[in-house]
Amino acid sequence: MAKFSDRMGITTPPTELQVESINGDLHNSLWNLLTISFALRWQELLESLYLFYYKLPIDSMPKYEDECCQILRDKFFKASWDEVYNLIEYILQNINGLTDKKWSQAEFEALLNRFLERELSGWRAIKGEIVPITDKHEVESIREAASESPSGLEGVSTQIKNALHLLGKKPEPDYRNSIKESISAVEGICKMLTGERSGGLDNAMKKLSEKMHLHPSLKLGFLKLYGYTSDEGGIRHSILEEKEIGFAEAKYMLVTCSAFVNFVKDKAHKEGLL
Repeated sequence: MAKFSDRMGITTPPTELQVESINGDLHNSLWNLLTISFALRWQELLESLYLFYYKLPIDSMPKYEDECCQILRDKFFKASWDEVYNLIEYILQNINGLTDKKWSQAEFEALLNRFLERELSGWRAIKGEIVPITDKHEVESIREAASESPSGLEGVSTQIKNALHLLGKKPEPDYRNSIKESISAVEGICKMLTGERSGGLDNAMKKLSEKMHLHPSLKLGFLKLYGYTSDEGGIRHSILEEKEIGFAEAKYMLVTCSAFVNFVKDKAHKEGLL
């Protein structure tokens, strides 16, 4: 619920997503996440960070818990927005070992996303990566497509994960190759379910529509998307290294292709193809 002062129009709550910045509330929330997770374990956390993250001489570490907490706190609040996310992502990816299995990655990720959403961050954690996805329905679609798949579809999940990784790659996202991986996941699931190995998506989609009902408009829409990534003006054509591609295009393809993969998997299950 909105605060009293916001409801009365006395104050104005933030409304803009934080993409290349972190305000005080978000910074504090992320620090509180670490405090919740590592109370009485600061020395172990700092030791891991000195060894594998900061790569500092371990004999320069303080010996006492409170001092370890203070050093990390100073570093955290002096860090730029991207350095904060780098640190949080490292901890997310190693949380199981850092807390002796007290926290699972899924639990830490869920609480992290709760804070990110509450403070209007333009970033979310999905499968151990912090990526620029801003809508909870998009997050769920990608998470489902990237999750463990039935036998034979492992490559499709990997391609979605790769697209996600490239979208949030630091220090520079790789939008071009993210789009390649996204559309390759669509092509991959169609070819796997039909056994079609030759040609591109067109042949595989035709054969898939013979095995399961695909609305003609849906099929046509994805063939057009595939054409966008494959024709002379598209991503896959090596001659077009100068083509402008941004976050909007890569995100759209990742979300759309994830939704299609999930749709086809559900249909295939219902029709006994998986």
